[in-house]
Amino acid sequence: MEKPTKHAVSVVIKKDNKTLFALRSPKKKEFPLVWSLPSHFMEPGETYTDTIKRIGTYKLGVDLEPICLLNEGYGERDDFKLFMHDYLVKVKVGEPHICSDDYTQLVWEDAETFLPTVKVKGDCTRLYEEYLQEQLKLQE
Repeated sequence: MEKPTKHAVSVVIKKDNKTLFALRSPKKKEFPLVWSLPSHFMEPGETYTDTIKRIGTYKLGVDLEPICLLNEGYGERDDFKLFMHDYLVKVKVGEPHICSDDYTQLVWEDAETFLPTVKVKGDCTRLYEEYLQEQLKLQE
């Protein structure tokens, strides 16, 4: 029997050429204590914009606005396939802070140097790293 597919959205928030990364809680079933982009599963009937706004409100305490899709792709989980969508977003109101027990720490890092040091990558960070590598190739 084929696994069901779930969709999730992650957000890339930039400030002063740095990207916001979140350390996942040790209580998370998948990828505990792994650096990630802020993300959330999409709810039935929700648009990408709806999910992005929910991430902002409930996980980071800010108002987010989508700018563009950066990358998307599949990942395998035990019980389902995950279709992850990485979006570049901007903070319209507020300063990101932890509002959910999904994360234990937020940091602003230079993604090009930070991501190669992350030993375990979830789908959102893997896709973001692929996007950054593709951008470097296009600049050559």
